[in-house]
Amino acid sequence: MKKRTLGSVLINAAMGLSLFASGALGAQQESASKDTFRVYIQGPQSEKGKAKQTYGSRWDFGKDGFTTTVNENQYNALLKNKNLTIQLVEEVSLEDRSEANAKPGVSAQALPSDQTPWGIQAIYNDSSVQKTSGGAGIKVAVLDTGVYTSHIDLAGSAEQCKDFTQNKSPLINGSCNDRNGHGTHVAGTVLAHGGSDGLGIYGVAPEADLWAYKVLNDRGSGYSDDIAGAIRHAADEATRTGSKVIISMSLGSSSKDTMIANAVDC
Repeated sequence: MKKRTLGSVLINAAMGLSLFASGALGAQQESASKDTFRVYIQGPQSEKGKAKQTYGSRWDFGKDGFTTTVNENQYNALLKNKNLTIQLVEEVSLEDRSEANAKPGVSAQALPSDQTPWGIQAIYNDSSVQKTSGGAGIKVAVLDTGVYTSHIDLAGSAEQCKDFTQNKSPLINGSCNDRNGHGTHVAGTVLAHGGSDGLGIYGVAPEADLWAYKVLNDRGSGYSDDIAGAIRHAADEATRTGSKVIISMSLGSSSKDTMIANAVDC
């Protein structure tokens, strides 16, 4: 029997319809017991400039403020600065952990018996659809745990592959490894194309191009400033390339995050 490496990632693609909407999970802020703190700094331009010169910045959001990582002593000193507003950067999690830790490329499974799972059929309002089409000329930026871009049902779709989660650099080009599985699951729901043999899973818009943006770590969590940075980057890339871009985020927190909201509004 012909085999393809799937893990459980794309076999179960499109089992839900919350792909393009943000959800809500319990938000987790950095504990005060940690040695370092990711902080969001706001205030008058002159005061922000001094702080940025002293502590450096990870993401500079212009008039909205900037983020940086500081140690405990620096954090306490910032809290005493009455000219600045200091917030701990929120930790954001996956909206749906049911596909989390489904490692892509781990095990070989038989070809899928259903190439268009029920979620795809529901979107197309056609229970008999066998293959999908559409999405040509559209870029879909999947902000998630990364994407296994070499997956047979996604191969050739990735136009961009970027990592926003590393401590040493806020943006690394050419890296979007998914060791969790959720991001690959989401990407497959969007634009799986059935593979070169046409025998695999089909997503909503298989002719679209994938921008794989890793904003969550391998445990399925990440910082809201990295997500905000990736949203702004996708928008900038859309302008630079003259592209029509959809941003997909299956993640959320328990409350509205200022940086993410500002990035969406920009």
